[in-house]
Amino acid sequence: RRWATEHIGELHQRYEGQWVAISGGRVVAAGLNPRRVEADALRKTGRLRRDLYIRFVESSTAIYEQSFASL
Repeated sequence: RRWATEHIGELHQRYEGQWVAISGGRVVAAGLNPRRVEADALRKTGRLRRDLYIRFVESSTAIYEQSFASL
């Protein structure tokens, strides 16, 4: 999770509007279907689900609008 927070700009540039699976400080799978992303990440890494961090990369516009609306 910390890696995702520290690299949020990179995630937005490459994966906006997609689900990403992160393991070992890198994106190991990405796509529009979260179940497929999870399955791909598990297959590629051989790790357990609890060792993966999976999140949706919202558009930067959506994040801005949410922040603006709360003012």
